[in-house]
Amino acid sequence: MEDVLFPELSREFATLSHRQSVQYGLFQEQLHEQALSLAREFMRHRNAESFASRNREEWSDLSVQVRRLRGSVTIHWRIRSWYKAHEDGTRRANSKHIHKSSKSAEDYRGALARLAKAWEYEEVMEAERRFARIRAISSALLAAEKTMEKMAKEMDSVVPSMTAVTTESPYSIVERIGNLSSLLRAKLWPNARPEDVEAGFVPSISESSGIPTSVNPIEVDAALIAMDSNIHHLSDLLFQIDTKGSK
Repeated sequence: MEDVLFPELSREFATLSHRQSVQYGLFQEQLHEQALSLAREFMRHRNAESFASRNREEWSDLSVQVRRLRGSVTIHWRIRSWYKAHEDGTRRANSKHIHKSSKSAEDYRGALARLAKAWEYEEVMEAERRFARIRAISSALLAAEKTMEKMAKEMDSVVPSMTAVTTESPYSIVERIGNLSSLLRAKLWPNARPEDVEAGFVPSISESSGIPTSVNPIEVDAALIAMDSNIHHLSDLLFQIDTKGSK
């Protein structure tokens, strides 16, 4: 006998998979912005320490590259090598990735221990410890997302089609809109601090968001607050409808 519940379960899982995908994207974006912030802070301090030394041989040759690649956050260490570009002795530099022998964080620390200058060793190791944590969380999120996608494929619902979306409950659609609103905020203000938000302070919109600098961040924040308020109100109304319908 055919399981008549399976089509409905398939649609429900497609809805869940789509909502989770949005949430995974939000988490990955936040991790990416955090990694960028840590990398900028690290490089700013490295450059200041290097240029403070008159001995070029003591300059740091390490740098960090942070990217979003294939759905996850990648953080690579790079090493600078110097060479003479002209007969007059002018020096130029090339940078290349520091390769690990495996995917373990210990191998990266081993390579950094060999390449870091004595004066920067402790800070490099601490930076890598924090970067390794971000990599691990990002990889775990990506693995969880791929698991959801695999299960969705097995239920013939890789990505919710328009037909699947129309079978989704109004309440869950509104919930998904709320998730997108949170994702937009994280994109516009990736480094927003909770204490600033509570105090009502609105920082400038991040240049990495691609939004023109002429846009007024206060007006954007007010529009998002109004939208979130309407979303919550609509969600409450729909929840009341669902509650009445379930009685």
